[in-house]
Amino acid sequence: MVADGLAKRDVALDGENVVWTAKTSTNWNGPLELKNKRFLYSDVVRITNNFEMIVGKGGFGTVYYGRLDETQVAVKMLSPSSTQGYKQFQAEVALLMRVHHKNLTILVGYCNDGTNMGLIYEFIANGNLETHLLDNNMEDILSWEGRLRIATEAAQGLEYLHNGCKPPIVHRDVKSTNILLNENFQAKLADFGLSRMFPIEGGTHVSTAIAGSPGYLDPEYYISDRLTEKSDVYSFGVVLLEIISSKPMIEKSVERTHITQWVSFMLAKEDIKNIVDPKLNGDFNINCVRKAVKIAIAPVSPNSTSRPTMTQVVMELNECLAIEIALIILSSLCFFFTGFISLDCGSPRDSNYTEATTGIKYISDAAFIDTGIGKKILPEFQAGTQQQGWYVRSFPEGIRNCYKLNLIKGSKYLIRAIFLYGNYDEQDRLPRFDLHIGPNNWESVKIESVSFEVKKEIIHVLSSSYLYFCLVNTGSGTPFISALEIRLLKDSIYKTQSGSLNDFARFDIGPTIDSAVRYKDDVYDRIWFPYHGQDEDWTSISTSLNVNSVNNVDYQPPSIIMKSAGTPKNASKPMEFFLQPKNDTSPTIYVYLHFAEIQKLQANESRQFNISLNGKHWFGPFSPDISPQPLCSALQP
Repeated sequence: MVADGLAKRDVALDGENVVWTAKTSTNWNGPLELKNKRFLYSDVVRITNNFEMIVGKGGFGTVYYGRLDETQVAVKMLSPSSTQGYKQFQAEVALLMRVHHKNLTILVGYCNDGTNMGLIYEFIANGNLETHLLDNNMEDILSWEGRLRIATEAAQGLEYLHNGCKPPIVHRDVKSTNILLNENFQAKLADFGLSRMFPIEGGTHVSTAIAGSPGYLDPEYYISDRLTEKSDVYSFGVVLLEIISSKPMIEKSVERTHITQWVSFMLAKEDIKNIVDPKLNGDFNINCVRKAVKIAIAPVSPNSTSRPTMTQVVMELNECLAIEIALIILSSLCFFFTGFISLDCGSPRDSNYTEATTGIKYISDAAFIDTGIGKKILPEFQAGTQQQGWYVRSFPEGIRNCYKLNLIKGSKYLIRAIFLYGNYDEQDRLPRFDLHIGPNNWESVKIESVSFEVKKEIIHVLSSSYLYFCLVNTGSGTPFISALEIRLLKDSIYKTQSGSLNDFARFDIGPTIDSAVRYKDDVYDRIWFPYHGQDEDWTSISTSLNVNSVNNVDYQPPSIIMKSAGTPKNASKPMEFFLQPKNDTSPTIYVYLHFAEIQKLQANESRQFNISLNGKHWFGPFSPDISPQPLCSALQP
């Protein structure tokens, strides 16, 4: 017998895409015009907590972690021995105070106090692109769509410098380490210390000393000292090849092969597929890859006049990304029609995977909500946790944050929300918040343990063609969610006189295993927990017989569950179950019992018993059949 009981009832600044046009002027003493963003050295000491945490080092100096008015920042202090020096410090301040684009890093302020000089940036949580491409120890592999999106966003930032600023700006140091990824894996172009501005009219190039990073440097610029926007285009082409292949710009081998040479060699063999990062395991559309490689090859032409502009690159990348998104949507529609929607909340926007133990495909929740911040639980809480529990989407802002999913009006769905705190915010603050389905309160979530997973489940019939699932801040901590799972059910099961069914308990009685049972054993992905009852009075029995669901085609309890059962050791004594309802106001409890005869009885033997609920006779005498049989009753506790 099985029982199925249901009760009724990081902060990072993110600039907007605001195009700023400078006045035509030769006076670029920008910091003097923006004194409100200037900080004293004593302010920097306070912001960094006396330079407590180093997050990076470079030619400019050391980068420290800091907090400014509860906002995370990165403070880059100029080293006295820096080869870049005061002139480049001034150049970066002057430029960044004037440019504003969602795909450029935001300069929060600067320090120019005596010999102490520093730049205060927004803190970019996920570091630089090169790390995500080349570090084989990274847990999260950038998906193909994610790579295209990052490439497109970085290209948009660069195109803005070339065409959205007057005078135009050439970055001069475009490389994968200067493309940063925020908490939502949005690309931000960084490090403008080498950037140069062009004359507004009549100028096609600037003659300047060679600057930039080896391997990314435009060969024509290297030979002629003539800097143009096409020099940035070349560097971006190299970066795009890195994004596609996850190969270093120069191979660390005796041959020291440059990535452009390697890709040309692969193209000569017509081996497009093996240009792509093997860590993707073929999870990409080959035609989309072919287009992306073509886009990348054009910018690395030795002749600058043969290279496209960044405007053309952005246009072609957007087309390529649109094709990939359309293919994913088509795949997702097929996925949705299977009746399973499984969202890994807070995971990178373009991530998707098949969970190892269930075979269920999970996708990022980012397409279904435009608020919240993706975070990851601490490593010590990931062990033994299924992958969909590793991330959370946290909602530090707003009272009510809602997912919107387009579903089938009038259909019945099992909706399951999963919460694993895992100290994702490193605050050790266990929150309490509410869940709503549309405007209606569904349930309160109270997190009582850092490591304990909380599941909330409801069976709900949609009154419209979309579902609003909302997390509501009640003032007792920041709401968050780990996973959202939605399963289409048959209309003929779990019927009520009115309203939805809130999960109370679902048990596997007399189990042969001590773990929960769900999909693929359960076609609806219900979760059945083992229930041994009173071990001193009960015994478990099981069978190898084929227990099919001929008489129970609607509910379809899992065969693995129906092949075992509990029975009293003393046949004259009853089996008793005691379950305490939650603190709902007089809920109606629906009890679903599933029976199957799993022992081969002799011709003169029979099994017969009565069933009572709360001391009142409900059904019987009852004799189970070898085919599972459901019994259902509604009662007031």
